[in-house]
Amino acid sequence: MDKKIWIFIGLVIVVLVGVIFLNKGKAEPNTISAEQIELFDAGHIIDAESLPAGFDNSGATPSTTADNVYDNWSGNRNAKVTLIELGDFACSHCAQYNPILEVAREKYQDDIAFIFRYYVLGNQGANGPAAAVAVEAAARQDKFWEMHNAVFENQDAWFYSSASDRKGIFQIYAEQVGLDVDKWSKDYDAYQTNGINTKINFQKALSSANFDIQGTPTLIINGHQLDSNNEEEVWTTQEKLNALIEKYIAESE
Repeated sequence: MDKKIWIFIGLVIVVLVGVIFLNKGKAEPNTISAEQIELFDAGHIIDAESLPAGFDNSGATPSTTADNVYDNWSGNRNAKVTLIELGDFACSHCAQYNPILEVAREKYQDDIAFIFRYYVLGNQGANGPAAAVAVEAAARQDKFWEMHNAVFENQDAWFYSSASDRKGIFQIYAEQVGLDVDKWSKDYDAYQTNGINTKINFQKALSSANFDIQGTPTLIINGHQLDSNNEEEVWTTQEKLNALIEKYIAESE
């Protein structure tokens, strides 16, 4: 083989090795490492008080800070019962059962901590992930639950919308729930660099690492994943959901 060809091959190898070396250990954009995820207790609220020692997501994406992994929750933080919903805004069952979950969230707000975590299935096109971004952008103005409900209640209006139309539809809900729309719009547009996408990805990865998620909505109570095949854990009516919650409250006393 010609000497020049050998030199060329050698240079290519050197470049490839250099690229691999430079990228070794570099955090993926919008991703928190599996090693960091292992530090968390997935069954309880994640906030400033419970942030695990040693957690560092500074390399996950530009502008990311620790509060980027904090849960969206309501109720009693110190309650002995924690209920977590893993949901996808493009999931028809999530929208269907959101009303009974909302009734329970209000009814038992003094007795439980209620958490919603993003679990974007990714099999419903791009509008599901975009809806999660729209809601999390609202959460930055302390309007998570209001936007969460608006997006679920109007799922049919945005589900099949085009990429050029969906933001405008979500913006209508942002206006209706009283957001600073300019700020919401900027946060929505910057989701890949302001930590929003990191949080959405983190919550799915955390849940996948700790539970056997077969679909959404999935409910976790005090770290236990409710089994839809177990008649005693079926929660798809208001009566059954309330009874389950009250059972856990009674057992915690």
